[in-house]
Amino acid sequence: MKWEDHSSVDVGFQAAPVRSAEQGKLLRVCFSGNYGYGSAGNRDATYMDAMFRAADEVLHPEGVILDFSAMAYQWGDMLGKVLNVPDRWRALEEPPFAIVEGADCKGALRSLLVDDLDWDASSLDWIFEDVDQAREFVELRITKNANMFQLQLDRKRDEAALAFWKMLGEEIGPERCRSAACTRLRIKDSVLCRIHHFEQIQHSACPFS
Repeated sequence: MKWEDHSSVDVGFQAAPVRSAEQGKLLRVCFSGNYGYGSAGNRDATYMDAMFRAADEVLHPEGVILDFSAMAYQWGDMLGKVLNVPDRWRALEEPPFAIVEGADCKGALRSLLVDDLDWDASSLDWIFEDVDQAREFVELRITKNANMFQLQLDRKRDEAALAFWKMLGEEIGPERCRSAACTRLRIKDSVLCRIHHFEQIQHSACPFS
């Protein structure tokens, strides 16, 4: 059995490095051929979606481009499920995802998104006619999401550090800290002052005083 026998749409894949990052892959899924009209396209949609999700699961790319520029499409709402971003990006405000449309599907794709899937026509900034523009758009979103993720990590790290600092409590002594040349008093249950105990456990400079 050949999977492609179940659809008149051909599916191809291209993987490229993300130019805006030291590591990471960008997946381009290329659809070509004729999508069946109306319900006749249901098998096409199922096949296309299965191939797309399989490639995404195997490669786990940082960004995805769905390229419909070589596919003819007039109507069929089952295509809508192919246009969904991977589940891991559902919570992102700006998922690294774009669509490339062609002359034989342009109006119909937008009609599906706006009229059937309730997208605001003014928000379809992730649809392009040029692959290079789509790639630039996706890579920009990859960078923005990476920066946002790093900010979230930094904030959580800072919150954890502050919580640990507060947990250490005051320097009660009466013995002095055993760190060389330190004149501060030790904290409870430690031979070190608050700062040196923090640095010994956290393995980083103490931002508090």
